[in-house]
Amino acid sequence: MNTEIEPMNSTQSLTRLGEGYFSGRFAARGIARLTLAGALLSGAVVAQAATVVPAPFRVNTYVSGDQSFPAAACNVLGNCVVAWQSDGEDGSLLGIYAQRFNAAGARVGSEFRVNTFTTNKQFQPAVAINASGAFVIVWDSSGQDDAGVSVRGQLYAASGAPMGSEFKVNTSTHDLSIRVGVGMDASGKFAVVWPEHFTSGGISFTKNSLIEMRRYNADGSAAGDPIDVASSLDTLRSPEIAMDAAGDSVVVWESESHSAINSSPTGLGVGIRGREYGADGKAKAVAFTANSAVASKQVDQPVVAIDSAGNYVIAWEALDTGLNPLGVVARRFPASGAASAEFAVGAATQLQHTPSIAMSPDGRFAIAGQSDRIYLQTYSATGVATGAVQTLDTTTATNVALLPTLTIGASGAGFAAWQSMGGDGVGSRAVLARYFSLP
Repeated sequence: MNTEIEPMNSTQSLTRLGEGYFSGRFAARGIARLTLAGALLSGAVVAQAATVVPAPFRVNTYVSGDQSFPAAACNVLGNCVVAWQSDGEDGSLLGIYAQRFNAAGARVGSEFRVNTFTTNKQFQPAVAINASGAFVIVWDSSGQDDAGVSVRGQLYAASGAPMGSEFKVNTSTHDLSIRVGVGMDASGKFAVVWPEHFTSGGISFTKNSLIEMRRYNADGSAAGDPIDVASSLDTLRSPEIAMDAAGDSVVVWESESHSAINSSPTGLGVGIRGREYGADGKAKAVAFTANSAVASKQVDQPVVAIDSAGNYVIAWEALDTGLNPLGVVARRFPASGAASAEFAVGAATQLQHTPSIAMSPDGRFAIAGQSDRIYLQTYSATGVATGAVQTLDTTTATNVALLPTLTIGASGAGFAAWQSMGGDGVGSRAVLARYFSLP
C-alpha cells in the first residue's frame, strides 16, 4: 500500500510550468528520470522519456470516507486547482471540494467546499482555469430540483474568492446523464457540456438524446441559452470539451449506434463523435466520427485536448464485443490537413481504461490510463511517442489507483492526479497527485 502521501510544503520548489495558456481533467526533493519497460504499438519512439518527481503526494486533507473522481487544471503561471467529490464532508452524502496550489507546489489556503447546496449528492466535478488564475468548477447535483440531476457551477477569481453564487447550467427538465465537461479560454470565458435524454411521440415513447453546450462570459453571466451540439435517436453520452486560449473548442462524445457505425450489442458506445466550434460559439462544421468503423470493437470514454494552434488529439478506450480491453486508442487532428490514422497508446496490458489526455500549447501531449496501475505515455508535437510507458502511482498493490486526470503547460510541465484506495493511510480512497515534465 502506498505510504508516500505527504503533501508538498513551501520548501519544495517547482520548475516553471510554461509561458502559454493551458487548462483541464512539481519538483519535490529532486528530479528522477524513469524509463520503465513498456511496449508501444504506434511506430517510432523518441528515446527521451518524461521527467517525474520521485513521490506522489496526497491532495485532500480530510480523510474520513472516500475522496474520489479528481479533476485538475493549471495555468501558465503554475497555479493549479484540483477538485474532487468527498463522502460525508459536507454533512450529506457527497460534496465537491477543491485545493489550490501555487507555482512552488505549496498549498494556497486549505481545501474548501465548492457546492452551496449540500443535500443529497454533488459529484463528479470538472475544472478549468485561465491565464490569470480565475477558475470554474462544474459538477452534477442530485435532488437539487425537480429534474433529479442538474448541472451546477461556481466561478472563482484568481484570488480564490467566489465570483457570484453557485449557478445552474441546464435549463430543461430532461433527464441528465452523469458526466459534465468544461473548457475556459485565456480571458476567462468558458463553456460547459453535458448529456440529456427525453422521450417524445406520445404512446410510442421514442427516446431522444442530446449533447448540450452553454457558453459563459468571463464574469460568469450566461452568453445565451444552451445549444444542441448533437441530437439523435441514438444514445449520446460522455461529452468532453477542450478549449484553446483564443476560445476555439472541440466537443467529443460517444454515440451508441450512429448510422455509420455498427450497432453495439453490449450497450457501450460504438462511435466517437466530435464537433468543432469557433470562439463565437458557432459550429465550424457538422459532427464527424473520430474512430474507424470496426465491427469487432466497442469504444467508450472519449477525451480530447487542444493546442494553441488549433491542433487536437482525441483518445478513447477500445473493447471487443465481449468487453475485453483492447487498450487506449488515439488520433491526431491537425488544424489543417487530414487526420492521422488511429494509433495504440502504449501496450494494451497497460493503458486499458479511463483515459485522460492533456496537451501543451506547443502541441506536445500526454495520455494516461489505468489497468492494474496508472500509466503515462508522452508524445512529441508530431505524434511520435517520447520514451517508454511509465507508471505514475508508486503503490505495490494492484487495482487500487484509478481515474487519472492530466494537465500540461506550455513548457511541457504538467500535473497528474488520481484516486487511490488506501491513499489516505486509513484504508479509504484518497486523491493523490504527481508533477511531471515532458521531454
